Amino acid sequence: MDRRNIIIWLNRYYPTTIIYDRFGGIYSEGKWLAFPLEHYNVPPEVDGGDVVSSVFWNYYSEPVGKGSSPEQAFANLKEIISNLIKED
Repeated sequence: MDRRNIIIWLNRYYPTTIIYDRFGGIYSEGKWLAFPLEHYNVPPEVDGGDVVSSVFWNYYSEPVGKGSSPEQAFANLKEIISNLIKED
């Protein structure tokens, strides 16, 4: 990967935090979640109780990659971000 492509990749996908969903995707619809955020900025409601998590996922509208593996969640996040960039 040349320097220009590295810079493009960093501008699009850094930072990214990938976590396992505490509820296995019941509320989030993904066992693994990829947030385009530093780990300390991932909303704490993601790891809340049943009611908190359910309400959170019903109203959270920021981009989040979802998948059955960390790789799938990241690939989904990249697709979401690419589509958002195309819309601009």
